[in-house]
Amino acid sequence: MTEVSTEVEVEPTELERYFDRIRKSEKRFATIVNWHTNLHVATGEDELLPYSVDGTYNNVSQFDENPEEKYSQGIFNEERTLNLLAKVVKYARSMGYDVEKDYQYDNFTVKVWLDREAWITVEYYTKREAVCEAKVVGQKVVPAKPAEPPKVVDVIEWECSKLSLLGLANQLDEI
Repeated sequence: MTEVSTEVEVEPTELERYFDRIRKSEKRFATIVNWHTNLHVATGEDELLPYSVDGTYNNVSQFDENPEEKYSQGIFNEERTLNLLAKVVKYARSMGYDVEKDYQYDNFTVKVWLDREAWITVEYYTKREAVCEAKVVGQKVVPAKPAEPPKVVDVIEWECSKLSLLGLANQLDEI
C-alpha cells in the first residue's frame, strides 16, 4: 500500500511575502556595505567610499585644483583616477569576484559582481576620456530649432584600447 501525503501547500500571505522582500533587501544592503567597508580597509582610499552607504554607482573621477578657475571642477587627473579603478579591480579579483569593463556611452565603467544570483553589483565609473581617445571623423548639420539657426557639429568616434587595470594595479606599491 502506498502512502498518500496529506500535507497541503499553503500559499504565503502578503505579510510573509513582505517579510521575504525585507530579508532580500537586508541581504543586498549588507553585501554592498561589507564590500565598501572591506575595499576601504584593503586600499585605504577614501575616494572609493560612496556618498550613500549602499552606493552602487560610484564616480571615481579625480580632479586637481585649477588655480586659474576658482569655481571649476578642476583639472581631470587621469593617472589618479585609473589607479583607483585598478585598485578596485585588483581587490575584487583577489576576493574571487567577477569584474566587467564597459566602454559604452560617455563613461568607462568597472562593474563588480558581488552576487550574480541575487543580481548585486557595484559599479565605478569615470569619464570615457580616461581610457579612450576621441577622433573627429566628420561633421553633420543639426537642423534649425525655433529661434536657433542650423549648426554644424563634429561627428566623433571613440578609439578605446583594451586597458589592463589588473596589470596597472600590479605596478602599484599599495594593496
